Amino acid sequence: MKQKQVKIIGLSINESFGSLKAVELKFDDANRLTIIKGEVGSGKSTLQRAMKLTTQGSQTMQDKTLLGDNVNIVAQLLDGDTPV
Repeated sequence: MKQKQVKIIGLSINESFGSLKAVELKFDDANRLTIIKGEVGSGKSTLQRAMKLTTQGSQTMQDKTLLGDNVNIVAQLLDGDTPV
């Protein structure tokens, strides 16, 4: 049996997170590649940390100054063909 692939199809940052302001992102689940680009300091690595946090949990994050006391991030995931 072929293993299903879990994909992030959306990410909502509901309050400031590091250098990112509140934002909602939608990713096309049909695309196999999404490229995030921007200037130095624009939040690319912080966005990557937010995605990692929503999929792997807070134990994966070591930088407590980035997390702060109130993290309000939600990921929309697709497990194979099933939204989770």
